[in-house]
Amino acid sequence: MKNAFLLITLLFSSIISSAQIEVRESIYIRVDKLEPNQISFHISNGKILGLNIYIKNKYESQTGFATGYFDSNLTLNQKHKLDPSKVITYDQFVELINKDILNVHYYYRIYFIISEAKYDYLTIQVRQIMPPEFNQE
Repeated sequence: MKNAFLLITLLFSSIISSAQIEVRESIYIRVDKLEPNQISFHISNGKILGLNIYIKNKYESQTGFATGYFDSNLTLNQKHKLDPSKVITYDQFVELINKDILNVHYYYRIYFIISEAKYDYLTIQVRQIMPPEFNQE
């Protein structure tokens, strides 16, 4: 049942993401700095399909993120090519969510920084799974 719900949510999110008119900007969120008990990964066939972050925001006590429709590819981004103002902590991301969750969901391209090297960030693109009250029509 839980897997079916996740699949339906992923499909719904991919339809919405393909219908986007404009993504204003990308943000890179430092999840590599979170405590291990604050984040969990769902892995299938060697790919990261989903992430849960157990930090309360205005809408829910944990936030789920899907990666499956981005083909779950990890990518390297050179640090010097990223605007430092686009690299934020997860707490700063929660502030964005609390201000306007729909704005973040529809208009931001979200990347999680999984790991940091001297010159690069290891990132994965994610999409927030909206709380149930936003998925009802």
